[in-house]
Amino acid sequence: MSIAATAPAAPSTVQGKPVAQFYSETCSACHGTKREGTVGPALTPAKLTQSDDFYANAIKNGRPGTAMASFPALSDNDIKAIVNFIKYTEPR
Repeated sequence: MSIAATAPAAPSTVQGKPVAQFYSETCSACHGTKREGTVGPALTPAKLTQSDDFYANAIKNGRPGTAMASFPALSDNDIKAIVNFIKYTEPR
């Protein structure tokens, strides 16, 4: 799967919600409200050095041997929005 996320072209919603809201409701328990990391690693642009496809695959399929769950029901556009959010948007 190739999900190249670039700031201008990526969608800004996930399952009809703003991506920041989806992150807050779904990801922040493990990755922190400001993406600083807790149970899971920090998800800030400075920390995310792998390719967009690496993070897209982790979201879609999870990460074996870690607490990262899979989210197979998310569309490619949903995943692209999340990858864009975590890799190219500074936390507030």
